[in-house]
Amino acid sequence: MSEKYPAPQHNSGQEHRGEHTDVTPSAEVDSNNERQLTWVMSEALLRAVYDIVEHPGEEACAAAATLAQGLVQLTHEFDVNSEDQQRDLAVRTDYVTDQIVEIAGAYDDLTTSDLQGAVEALALRLVGRQLDVDPNHEHAPRLNPRIYVTKGLPLRAELTEGTWLDMARDPATIGAEMYAVLGDDEGHVGVPLYIWDHQDFGAFDIVTGALGLEDVPSIELLSKVARGIKEHGPAYATWAAVHEEDPRLFDHFSAAYEGHYGSVADYVREQFQPTDYDELLDRALPAEIRHYASIDYEAIGAEWQREMDMVVFPAEGGGVWIFNERA
Repeated sequence: MSEKYPAPQHNSGQEHRGEHTDVTPSAEVDSNNERQLTWVMSEALLRAVYDIVEHPGEEACAAAATLAQGLVQLTHEFDVNSEDQQRDLAVRTDYVTDQIVEIAGAYDDLTTSDLQGAVEALALRLVGRQLDVDPNHEHAPRLNPRIYVTKGLPLRAELTEGTWLDMARDPATIGAEMYAVLGDDEGHVGVPLYIWDHQDFGAFDIVTGALGLEDVPSIELLSKVARGIKEHGPAYATWAAVHEEDPRLFDHFSAAYEGHYGSVADYVREQFQPTDYDELLDRALPAEIRHYASIDYEAIGAEWQREMDMVVFPAEGGGVWIFNERA
């Protein structure tokens, strides 16, 4: 990982100590302070990214969340006695944490310059108080799909050697960790490895049993599903469950996914924007008969499902996930 870790190129400012004696801060001093703060925060964010890349798992993500909260508190002001501002702090912390995890997830695809640019852009948004978040948004919990693998038939899990494996990683990395904990591949002849338990795979049903059996999903398949869930959330789990027989369609999720809506009617109404047909009815009809006229958005949605390639699934926590399979 060290080949992407940049040596500090910024002036620490130590050679300028004592030069500013005016107690009234100038615009130049403020600008220098912001640049210095941006650099320090960029370094901290970069180290958090490397920690997740080198030590994937809950501990590194928790450390990133702690860092995120500290950076948000450093650059924003919050009244700890206000529930609304406590929620605002939590939302902004989650946003920064997600950004760190997202950069770490794209690490292998980023050049050194891209990596530095990504963390510096995040630091700049923090310093400039320009985080693109909605304080009223209820942040969904981050998912960490994983499986528990045992060595031998687990008649009782506590009596069987086993390990939890985070699955949102490259299959080769997962396999290396699994065999490092449970013994090398050759040592499992006649003593198969079993998937005993799983977490955070949502609607994607996992058949437990010995790895290699026909109905038990492979490490490669579970890795692909887990990475999709990590990136896109539980809607991806539903998409993968529906298309499990043809995993090639997993990659079509981003194009097909229309989003999460409170109802099919809400989705249909949005498709008609910017035209507001309810407002047109308000203007066109007298008040005494307006309440008799309405647009049946649910019926339109049902027709789109019959006549088009719109697919609707109930969403976890309420509402619906909508897909356009023709996209």
